[in-house]
Amino acid sequence: MKLHFMKYRKLSYWISGICVLLSILSIAIRGFNYGIDFSGGISMEVKPIVADYTIDKMRHDLAEFKPELQAVDGNAILLRVGLPKGSTDEQQNARVSEIKNILGDRVEYAQMQVVGPKIGGELIRGGIMAILVSFVMMAVYIWIRYRGGYAVGSFVSLIFDLIKLQLL
Repeated sequence: MKLHFMKYRKLSYWISGICVLLSILSIAIRGFNYGIDFSGGISMEVKPIVADYTIDKMRHDLAEFKPELQAVDGNAILLRVGLPKGSTDEQQNARVSEIKNILGDRVEYAQMQVVGPKIGGELIRGGIMAILVSFVMMAVYIWIRYRGGYAVGSFVSLIFDLIKLQLL
């Protein structure tokens, strides 16, 4: 059986172009979705002590904070709550106290982390620098390894891969 894949190359150009445009529009409209590691917030791992205290009840109790809740390791729950921009240490500690007051003695606290927005900003800058340096290094390698037209095609596919990651 012969597969004439070059017959469909123009269709693949269009599909790839549409994906790139959708990615660029997505970035322009929605921006990047930073987690609390980058924007600042509170991360707690809690284990319910009371048998009937479920993740749904916890989500309802903490609704005003718009938490992200995720079940981990059996009955443990990972609780993430973002902080407003420009939060001070006192505001962060107050938010932690509010959450602890709401949860009360129904849970046991396994671990807790508070990430400030300043640290998040440093992580964003560091991440962008790492991406740019790796992108330049890959471009240099591609140019040396694949001389001429193959290098340009490889470089274009590398750019497409970088842009298409936004769709995921």
